[in-house]
Amino acid sequence: MLMELRENVSKLDNRAYAELKAYYSPPEIVLHILRATLAIFYQDLAEQGEFDDWNTIKSYIDSDLSQNIQQYDPTSADELISPSVIENYLKEVPHGEVAKHGSLPAQYLYNWVFVCLSLIEHTRKMRQNSDEGVNCYE
Repeated sequence: MLMELRENVSKLDNRAYAELKAYYSPPEIVLHILRATLAIFYQDLAEQGEFDDWNTIKSYIDSDLSQNIQQYDPTSADELISPSVIENYLKEVPHGEVAKHGSLPAQYLYNWVFVCLSLIEHTRKMRQNSDEGVNCYE
C-alpha cells in the first residue's frame, strides 16, 4: 500500500505543487495535511512552530519534497520518529473531508501521511514488545 501511495505522489508534477502553492490562504485541512507531511521530514521545525506560517510551508513544497516522500521508509530504525506532532496535525483533518476540497495533491499527501503514521506506530509497538521480551529473559 505504501508503494502505491509513493507512486501516486511521484505522479504529482510541478503543476500539482504549483496548485498547492497558489493558495493565498489555503483551507485549514490542506494546511494540516502539509504540516503533517513536512513534520515527517522536519520534526524539530514542526515542534518549534516553524510551519505555522504559510509562506514557510510554501518554501518546502517542491520536487525535493516529492523525492523525500519516495525515499522515506517509516519503519527504518534511523528514521523512526515520534508520531505525536503528526497526530496533532492529522486530528484536525476529518478523513472524509479531504476529498471534498478538490485538491488531488492534498489527497495523495494525506493518504501517504496517514499510512506512514500507522506504520510508525506499529513499528514502535513491535519494537517495544520485542524489547520487553528481551528484558523478561535476562
